[in-house]
Amino acid sequence: MPRHYLEEELERLVREDPSIFQWLQAGSLDGLWYWDLEQPEHEWMSPRFWTTLGYDPATKQHQPSEWRDLINPDDLVVAVENFNRHCADPSYPYDQIVRYRHREGSTVWVRCRGVAIRDAQGKPLRMLGAHNEISSLKEAEQEALAARQGLEAAVAARTAELMQAHAELALQMEARLQEKEAQERLQKRLAHTQKLESLGVLAGGIAHDFNNLLMAVLGYADLALHDLPPESPAVARILAIKSGAGHLADLTNQLLAYSGRGKFVVSRFDLCRLVADMRDLVEVTTPKNVSIRTDLPAGLPSIEGDASQIRQVLLNLLTNAGEAIGSGAGVVNVRCGVEQLREGRPARHGATDELPAGTYVFVEVSDTGSGMDPATRERIFDPFFTTPVRGRGLGLAAVLGIVRGHNGGVVLYSEPGHGTTFKVLLPAASAPGAAATPPVAPPLSGESRGKVLVSEDEEIVRELVVLLLEKLGFTALTAQDGRAGVHLVAQRGSEFCLVLLDLTMPEMGGADAFREISRLRPNLPVILSSGYNGQDATSQFAGKGLAGFIQKPFDFDTLRAAVDKVLPQ
Repeated sequence: MPRHYLEEELERLVREDPSIFQWLQAGSLDGLWYWDLEQPEHEWMSPRFWTTLGYDPATKQHQPSEWRDLINPDDLVVAVENFNRHCADPSYPYDQIVRYRHREGSTVWVRCRGVAIRDAQGKPLRMLGAHNEISSLKEAEQEALAARQGLEAAVAARTAELMQAHAELALQMEARLQEKEAQERLQKRLAHTQKLESLGVLAGGIAHDFNNLLMAVLGYADLALHDLPPESPAVARILAIKSGAGHLADLTNQLLAYSGRGKFVVSRFDLCRLVADMRDLVEVTTPKNVSIRTDLPAGLPSIEGDASQIRQVLLNLLTNAGEAIGSGAGVVNVRCGVEQLREGRPARHGATDELPAGTYVFVEVSDTGSGMDPATRERIFDPFFTTPVRGRGLGLAAVLGIVRGHNGGVVLYSEPGHGTTFKVLLPAASAPGAAATPPVAPPLSGESRGKVLVSEDEEIVRELVVLLLEKLGFTALTAQDGRAGVHLVAQRGSEFCLVLLDLTMPEMGGADAFREISRLRPNLPVILSSGYNGQDATSQFAGKGLAGFIQKPFDFDTLRAAVDKVLPQ
């Protein structure tokens, strides 16, 4: 870079007369300095330089090199290095910022610039330059730096606060989303439960009323059989009527099973043995392209319930599994085991919301069929819903009702293309029980056995029971509802040896009527009758002195056994 002519002229003047440099400082606001490199002891600092550091120029000007003791040692090393580089290379500028110690101990920031005066060969002969105090500029710079750092810290803190707030908001949104999803699942589960309960109430009510009509058919058929000689051709026809009525009773039992109020013949049994006993029957009815594999470990706890109903559950599940496989080769796996539920077991698809904690014995029926889509899973337990072309009745709805009636649950696992698994969980029995031996009914005698009160709202059933009781040697008075029955006990209670009381009646139901009868005549035996199962019907009478229970529809022999148990001949 070419040098300015003024700079060249100044260098020429100083070379010719070094004292001229001293005259320059009079008009300069900077501290000027001069150093003869050939005679290092000849150096000069302008008064402005010393006053900048707080010293008297008249005193300090006569103490060469003392300025070196006032400079920061670290900065002195850098200044010497820059000086040496500038002397060796004229293009390298001698320009640096150094720290001096003020007379009062503070730090003075100074910008030091200089230039070497060289001979014709470029050898440096002298150095001259200027010192410019920049302490205020440095302080402003440091303040700006501190302000910047403070601003950056504030921005960082605010950014952290915003990020934290964002994270908390995200968590709140996620929690609200999960809460909303949980509420939707709960509402869906509640709607499903209400639908099952509504259908169960409807099915139970239909079955209850139908059982009253079936009872009339079976009862009058029994009376006709007792009145006819065995050789009468009408006997076979009446037996056919009873058989048909028995099939109708099976249908009502399915309805009651769906409602969870089916008839129970309670016993304790081994679920694995029940499955093993059914295997031969199922293999005969299963298509040849379907293989049945079982895993039935020994030593599982027994369960308590109606073995015939559980057998019906298994038959239904196995039949459905075989049909789900279709015409191709497939496998149905049946597995039993024990599962300990600590906090209840939610179902994956639909059937059972949760089960109480406890020990459960399960049977699992899996197939390798095509599986179910969500729409099918939603309806699979609805009454009369079926995926085959021709269905066969209540199907899985009855399965669900039977299992619910046994205080168990059904868990369904199914995905399209991955088959289907039904898992039935039943509470394990707490202790083994002994089977009761049915009593043998004695022959009928011609003697009068007393007077019985029949409280029944269905007229056809009421008249039939009167006729059956007369066959057993009793006379009967009737009441069309519970209130009328209580009134007769209040007026003529001493005449009765027994009360036959229907559970479901208008005006006053069987439960309230039993309570009033027990208050009026504590020792008068009462037999309850109902179209619902005995456990469900009599649970509210536990420990209250109920003499017995008889399930509708009942025939002559069933009524006789119940009465003879209370009033032996």
